Amino acid sequence: MDDDFEAMLRRVVREELGRVVDDVAERRFSNESLAAAVRAEMARARKKHTELVPVLGWTDPTVRGRLKGHYEFKPGELEKIAAFLGIGVRNLLESAALGERLEVLRKAQLYSPEPLETDIWAQPPGSRRRRPNVHP
Repeated sequence: MDDDFEAMLRRVVREELGRVVDDVAERRFSNESLAAAVRAEMARARKKHTELVPVLGWTDPTVRGRLKGHYEFKPGELEKIAAFLGIGVRNLLESAALGERLEVLRKAQLYSPEPLETDIWAQPPGSRRRRPNVHP
């Protein structure tokens, strides 16, 4: 019985991983998420943006503009960057997908309205009532 369960579990995991990989390959990412993924992978590899200049044949301002998300990365450029970093293009795309999911979660947490549980007119902690001014 354990072997059947394990085989079924492996089949389900394999199918789900296949769906995730296909989803990443077919998905279109924003300039900002791809740029963030490239920056993150460059940081992991301890590479500086100036090292991309000779690899891509661009000027320094062009590289900085791409890494800030101002301009779109072309597929050939992503392939050169991935080869420079020693990873695959799929890794860059998965990093971009993860970044987008985290951004959605961050926005959901930042902008979720929570009811006020405290009295807005209450005195701050540590404050005390004034004593009457009595002089002997």
